[in-house]
Amino acid sequence: MTDIKLGSHSFVERNLLNEKNDCTVRALSEALGIPYLEAYGMMIGYGRKAKKRFNCRPMYSELGTAMPRPAMTVERYVSLIAHSGRWIIEIRGHVFAVIEGEIKDMYPSYNLSRHVVQAWRF
Repeated sequence: MTDIKLGSHSFVERNLLNEKNDCTVRALSEALGIPYLEAYGMMIGYGRKAKKRFNCRPMYSELGTAMPRPAMTVERYVSLIAHSGRWIIEIRGHVFAVIEGEIKDMYPSYNLSRHVVQAWRF
């Protein structure tokens, strides 16, 4: 298996807004390459409430291409499928971006052994 690049991104705006439960916003920002506040505004337009969990599947499916549900771990999925391009990967209770094979998350190594629930290519 190839080495997975792990990277985190600090969002100053997230801290200023005292935001939590915003993995959907962070993932969208990374996947589309747009500022956090722009992604935050898009999510509000789709009905996300501040500091609350949000069902992002319909929005991600509208903006990206939903992939068939895989039966593999994050590490295997990124190595075999999401090693290039811009992706959002959903695991149970969490989403994060993968950009050119690099996992963009606050705690990227924590998710490697978890199973992918859904993935979108952007």
